Amino acid sequence: MIAGIFTGNYGTVKGSGKASGPAIVAFNLAKALNKSGDLEFKMHVNSEIDPRCEQPNVERLQRQHFDKGYLDQFDVIHVVSSKDIALGLSDLGYKPIIGTNVVFDVPNPEGVKLKDRKRLQSIINQEVEIGERGWGLALVPNVNLVGLHAKRLGLPLEKVLVFPCGIDTDYFSPSDVKRDSIVWVGPGEKKGEEIVTKLAAYYPDEKWIFKGKDGPYDYFDHVKDLQRAKVYISASKAETQGIATMEALAAGAPLILARHKYDSSDGKGYVEKDPPYCTEAGFVVGRNINDFKVALDLLLSDQSLREEMSKTGRKYILDNFGLGQMAENYKKLLLYFTRDLRQN
Repeated sequence: MIAGIFTGNYGTVKGSGKASGPAIVAFNLAKALNKSGDLEFKMHVNSEIDPRCEQPNVERLQRQHFDKGYLDQFDVIHVVSSKDIALGLSDLGYKPIIGTNVVFDVPNPEGVKLKDRKRLQSIINQEVEIGERGWGLALVPNVNLVGLHAKRLGLPLEKVLVFPCGIDTDYFSPSDVKRDSIVWVGPGEKKGEEIVTKLAAYYPDEKWIFKGKDGPYDYFDHVKDLQRAKVYISASKAETQGIATMEALAAGAPLILARHKYDSSDGKGYVEKDPPYCTEAGFVVGRNINDFKVALDLLLSDQSLREEMSKTGRKYILDNFGLGQMAENYKKLLLYFTRDLRQN
């Protein structure tokens, strides 16, 4: 089997080291498949490739990669991210796997306020078109998104599969440096910047590291701060997976995790739920100052608890989200896809 993988973003931005979630998903997928070594694939990237992110079987997307003579060599075509690439391949008659980052930026277009519609109309139009095309499978990062994507894409539930990103646990691993900091990764209010800034004011004697607050940070320096974290705080309003949180756990950081709000699959707004992942590996609290303070006071006052939580969190990632698990899950979903093609 040969897989043709296409993605808009990949790895880090050359020169700055800045990274986005979709880019890390593609980067980690390439690492996982290369490490596994038993699936032939070619990944095509529609952005400049940072030399630090170069991987075998990964190349810059070129015009000739959209020639049918080239595409027909693949048993499976998969678009990790980029609605434009997905629609372009659909225009050529293919029904690729899409996701996990061919996403609906406007999950409930009927609920968009009139004042926001003009700004969002081009996105809504493109996402309506995405929903009207036929796709082989859709991948989502957590089970809470299955219903929404099945509805928007017109797919049966069994064709929307959960496929979380794996974590490089060799790179994101504990070190012998002293854990002397409280770490938060942003930026922005969606990541909880305001609430964490207010929380920090109650602990002026602690060293706080606010990743991204003062501008983009280099992804490859990121691990050093996670290895120094005596507490990692995740205060996002919502995360589809929480890759940075998983990287922190892999690096041994004790975790305080806020509850999230997710779009309901019936389009009636938000529902509050525990995050889909990591709840077994840290303290889960309400998204308010008081709850954060209770959990933080407990962790700061008990080093043995922090050490125990550090081991629990890393084991949770090793057991469930390593690159090996990512590669195995990917091969299983490709087999599921090709078996379905043969039956039809």
